[in-house]
Amino acid sequence: MIISLYAGGMTIRDIEAHLARAIGTELSHETISKITDAVLEEVKAWQARPLEERRAGQPVHPRRADRAL
Repeated sequence: MIISLYAGGMTIRDIEAHLARAIGTELSHETISKITDAVLEEVKAWQARPLEERRAGQPVHPRRADRAL
């Protein structure tokens, strides 16, 4: 969950607060930082990956229709 939240753009402090609120887990920002640092290069590579181009006739989710063009 920590890596997913971090990859989604949450800060270390935001993740700390979210975990405490959502599941009652208290982890220090230092612990969360150690976890995210261990996968930082992989997260950066995933965020910078090339995305596939949409082809004509390919369905577009209605909430993302404005981004399809």
